[in-house]
Amino acid sequence: MNNFDKLDNYIYTKNKMLYTFCFYKTHVTDTIIYLANLLDKINSMKDNFKRKLATDRVYGLKSYLELMEPTQKINAIYLVDDKNKPMGFSLEKSQIEILSEFKIPCSQYFCDDGYNIEYIQKLVSSTEIVNVISIDGTSGKLIQIDSVKNKHHDSTSNLDTLISTNKAELIFGTPNTIQAFQKKYPDKQYFCGKLSNDQIWEQIIINTNVKTQEKFNTEVLTQMTHPDKIDLFVFGRKNVREAILSYAVKKLFVTSDIFAKYKINIPAECFNFDVIIVDKNTSGDYGDTLIKNFDGVIAVKYY
Repeated sequence: MNNFDKLDNYIYTKNKMLYTFCFYKTHVTDTIIYLANLLDKINSMKDNFKRKLATDRVYGLKSYLELMEPTQKINAIYLVDDKNKPMGFSLEKSQIEILSEFKIPCSQYFCDDGYNIEYIQKLVSSTEIVNVISIDGTSGKLIQIDSVKNKHHDSTSNLDTLISTNKAELIFGTPNTIQAFQKKYPDKQYFCGKLSNDQIWEQIIINTNVKTQEKFNTEVLTQMTHPDKIDLFVFGRKNVREAILSYAVKKLFVTSDIFAKYKINIPAECFNFDVIIVDKNTSGDYGDTLIKNFDGVIAVKYY
């Protein structure tokens, strides 16, 4: 079984009908039954070519698991490649706890022209989880959420305690109540109206982008007007990459997609500096300026 972090090696793998499976707290016997049921569903596919590919992929994993001890517990991610060969990556205890806490299904799969690795990595991680508060009239509840999962806590009528004891990135709900708390707790972020889980995360991203864009404006754009400070900045993706490899970077302002590429192509030990993700909300904002005028990245050097 491979370590979980080895999944990074397959993020950009492409082929027809690649399968990603996630199993935790399930026994071999139950997992085999799950795959047998999946094969039954695949058997109803009308496209003969796709049906054969899908059958071979899933059967490859089923055959692999049938060689294991039936009572053995499975806590792993499996990738099935175009040769129908499964590759296992073990889940750590902390990752299993997150999956359990957020009531993620114990058995699930994804099929696409690439492995669904980045989704899985977010699913088992707590790094992006934020607190938000939903208010409906005189009651409210805490929600823990990130881009792929959420956990709704029990409702309470003690709204003051709910707001004062939780560091919430967003408070949303009934307009009249929200407006009252805006006056009482003006340092919070609010939204008047109901939001779905997807809309909550969209609003979190918008709020975060506003903050990082302002930081980019204050620490980079306004400073660039001073001739004695212009040499502190590194422009261009290639030049920034070289500066990172030379351990010359103090702070990095970068779009999320470019930073993702840097993480793949640059050794992890080189990232010993602050990273500020600056993404675009609307045309003409500071995130848009970073993309259009500076190719999506600017590095600040130590000296």
